[in-house]
Amino acid sequence: AGVNEATLINAGAVPSGIIDNTTTPPKLRNEWGGEILVQASGAIAPFPAATGFNIVYRGVPEAACTRLTSTDASGTSRVGSGIRFIAFALPGTTLTNVIAPIDPATGLPALTPSEVAGFCRPDGSTGTVDILYTFNR
Repeated sequence: AGVNEATLINAGAVPSGIIDNTTTPPKLRNEWGGEILVQASGAIAPFPAATGFNIVYRGVPEAACTRLTSTDASGTSRVGSGIRFIAFALPGTTLTNVIAPIDPATGLPALTPSEVAGFCRPDGSTGTVDILYTFNR
């Protein structure tokens, strides 16, 4: 069947503080009020297909985006480990960047802090961004 929000909620695998019970079915929400989507890779438009699963944080402020998408050489960030791709999009728009956080040729982080800062405001303005993480599991 695969992983999705309902599966995680029903299994008690997410903190109760991020469950929005005012909707039917309940949804996951990040601390800024945006939806958190969890599905098999390739199931969330406009983000790319890959093996594993996706987590999308919608409506993330620029400052938080920079903090959440900084990734080390092992593909680990504040949101977890085993990150295969990170993608950025303005809310309601198509994908603007898909980045593998680790450069396969060098094994070094492919996302520098300055690149992350630029991707977190893809139109050059401040505001919010949607972030997709593809986990390789």
